[in-house]
Amino acid sequence: MKSFALFVLAALTILSIVCADTWSLDMQCLVEAQIILRHSNELGSQSIVWSQGQLDNGNELCSSDQVICVKDIIVKKENCQEVTIDFKVQYASKWSNNITAVLHGIWSSAGYLSRVYKFAPVFEP
Repeated sequence: MKSFALFVLAALTILSIVCADTWSLDMQCLVEAQIILRHSNELGSQSIVWSQGQLDNGNELCSSDQVICVKDIIVKKENCQEVTIDFKVQYASKWSNNITAVLHGIWSSAGYLSRVYKFAPVFEP
């Protein structure tokens, strides 16, 4: 019975992390893609900005307040019109499963900009 109660508590924690939070990515790209990860909830908002030249694949990067982190980043870019990103995010001391996002750049006077890509990470138990 005690283990079932712990399981239910863990499930509720995961649901509260995912349901109350908004996660998104967007991209700015001229020569190098710059990816912006944003997270927000009722407690505030955080962002992480990174570019392919800034990180070697697999490195970890956290927001300035250390609330969210990103790791295992792999960026595949043929051109600025389509960029595929594989990564994991951390929130509330839990890492997510792998996330794959495909961002499509649209030409503007500032270079290629993507639409906002919203996602809901699934966190490891």
